[in-house]
Order: sequence, then structure tokens, then C-alpha cells
Amino acid sequence: MNFEKGPGPHNFECDASAGKYLQTNIATSKGSFHATGMLRFFVTRVHPSWSASASVTFVGTNEKFVGLQAIVMPDVPANLQFAITGQGGPQDRTTFGVTPLTDGLIPFDITIMADGELNVSIAGKSTNFNVGKFEPARLSLFCSTAFVQFSKVAVTQIN
Repeated sequence: MNFEKGPGPHNFECDASAGKYLQTNIATSKGSFHATGMLRFFVTRVHPSWSASASVTFVGTNEKFVGLQAIVMPDVPANLQFAITGQGGPQDRTTFGVTPLTDGLIPFDITIMADGELNVSIAGKSTNFNVGKFEPARLSLFCSTAFVQFSKVAVTQIN
């Protein structure tokens, strides 16, 4: 498992072939955290069982995760969907926004509070969700079936 040191900013070129994924992580500790950065889709690929996606999620000490997923569904390749992911499993997500797919930089902002309050903002769309008590162990940057660039990703602890 790849781990980056320190709060950042970090850059990650995530080039996953169709039906594959890549991931890197930024270590955190117990408490509340705020993550900011940008992502950019350069290439989306097609696979019969996988959607092109990029995720920025907090992973807990129990390996449960919660955060943002940007998805290009195969049946709507011109759109980028934004969802909260990880509420019950990898495929469990709640969509909160859609925008045309672009190869431009897309800013994101995610906050997880120790009491489980999750706030997500991306491309002018935002939502919040309570996931219950949550102890983050790391921030995961993940892509599948796409070439995605994560840039200027920074993680700070909230006191």
C-alpha cells in the first residue's frame, strides 16, 4: 500500500487500465480532518463491469471508508456524476450532482468530523451526510478504469 508523508500538498497520477484500479494514501490519525485538492480526468476507459471513476475517501481504522466518488457511467459517457460513497459497501453510493465531463481541473473539499458528520463539495455541488462515529486512519486517492490526475491534495487536522 502506497503512503505519502505529511499534510501535503500531494500530486498523484492515477493511470488505471480498463477493469483495474490504483490507489495511494495519505496518513491521518484520530480526530476531525479536512482535505482539499483538485482532480482531472484525462482518459476514461470502457469495461463491461467497471465504471471510470475517481474517489477521495477517508478510510477508518476498521477499513470502512466514506467520501467522494466522481463516476463516468458507461451509458452516459458525457456526464460526470458526484456521489457520497462507502455508506454500506463499495457499490453503495448516493448521487448528489451531475456535470458535463471535462478534462479541466475540478476542485474538491471534504471534511470528516469525529462525530461522523461528512461534508463534501466538488465543482460547485455540495452535500453532507452523517456516517456515525468515525476514526480515520488515512485519506485514499483512488481511480479505476481511467487516467486521473490528483493535484494539490492537502489534509489538515481540525482542532
